[in-house]
Amino acid sequence: ITDTGMDDINEFLECLNSFQKVHFEFMDCCEITDSGVINLCKAVKKLVNLQSLYMSFSGCPEVTDRGVKEVVDCMRNLVNLRRIGIAFEECEKITDESSDYLVQYLKTQSCLERISLGFVRYATEEEELNEFEKEIENLKIQRPDTDIEWRPL
Repeated sequence: ITDTGMDDINEFLECLNSFQKVHFEFMDCCEITDSGVINLCKAVKKLVNLQSLYMSFSGCPEVTDRGVKEVVDCMRNLVNLRRIGIAFEECEKITDESSDYLVQYLKTQSCLERISLGFVRYATEEEELNEFEKEIENLKIQRPDTDIEWRPL
């Protein structure tokens, strides 16, 4: 799928504004860029009844921090959201900026019941990756009733 194909998905989503759960998996789509992610998020933001959202862009090499930020901002606008899953594994252009933005978002979302993360940063030092792991572990301690899953690679 390409960014243009994402436009077709957006048109389809406009008819489904009552959906409570959506699952998108775009694995190894070399032609999806931040532009495609941004356009998809614009459509997802209109799903005001959404309670469960899973978005995977794992192996999409053209997705950068800008795309991750857009996904986080999309989730921030969905006030009924209770379960989230996001995956950006093997996205080589993602940096610490994305993980920091994601952690800040998660810290403010006390109503989430389930969080699933597939998130690997390539542009990072091992020490900084350990800091991200600590932040996720702290979230687990602070929210014992929230099911938090993280798949570090």
